[in-house]
Amino acid sequence: MEVYDTEEDLAGFYISGPITMQSSHPFRHPFVNQVNPEGGDFEINDEIKCSHPILFQTSKKCLVELFKYISSNMRIGEDLELYCCWAHGQERFVDAPKKELDIVIELATFQLGNEFEWKERQYISVKK
Repeated sequence: MEVYDTEEDLAGFYISGPITMQSSHPFRHPFVNQVNPEGGDFEINDEIKCSHPILFQTSKKCLVELFKYISSNMRIGEDLELYCCWAHGQERFVDAPKKELDIVIELATFQLGNEFEWKERQYISVKK
């Protein structure tokens, strides 16, 4: 049994997969894994910071750990894709990504700050 001193100590993320799926999905790369926050969320902002300070801290830790993990597992010149969807099974990729939400994150210059939201059906390209 693991015991944590604070909720922030508990917060992080977990990865499962690879996911087997149908041929139509938004990814260019062949290996797809599921990433979930643990004890927090993948959204932070000033409103959450004021109204739910512990949730802000745990969510920020989830994001910090996610980007730290991504950075440590990529080589310079590589890229990976993140996509947010809430459906499960074969339905998870039925709805197309919302192109207006697409962003590119360059890890060399990325700074998390206090505002970040990984939105539903948002495609994020991460480059190192």
